[in-house]
Amino acid sequence: MVDIPGAAHCLVSAGVADTSRMAIGGWRQVAILTDHTTASDTRCTAAASGAGSAKQPSTYGSDQQVVEHHNGLGAPRKSPARWQRLIYPFHAADRLGTPTLHMIGERDVDVPTSGSEQVCGALESPGAETRRVVYPSRFHGLTVRSCLADRFPR
Repeated sequence: MVDIPGAAHCLVSAGVADTSRMAIGGWRQVAILTDHTTASDTRCTAAASGAGSAKQPSTYGSDQQVVEHHNGLGAPRKSPARWQRLIYPFHAADRLGTPTLHMIGERDVDVPTSGSEQVCGALESPGAETRRVVYPSRFHGLTVRSCLADRFPR
């Protein structure tokens, strides 16, 4: 288990991180961690979530992570409690307050766009500050310079 809030606490305590400027972000599995972190910790002032998914059971079988899901969580019907914990950000959308940029490639077959659409839809419902960018004709890895500007701002 990754303890991102615990790591953030250590960095703040050591004077390495500034709580007024903390941000979090990642791609694919780290995007899922990003969504979990912002659902349970309010210290980040911004977040970027790329190729994420908030409701993995609904994309089960249509993404390329079936083996990873089975190895980490087991089959949905055999371990429903684990899967329920995984989709926590979707159900906690009313508690998410971190402004978040969600990015996805329109033709991403690794992580279908529906995963990103679900988390954005859940966030937009309670009025959270969120923005979704769907990159036309792009797949899972964004390699075009104009796309990378969003993913890796200077």
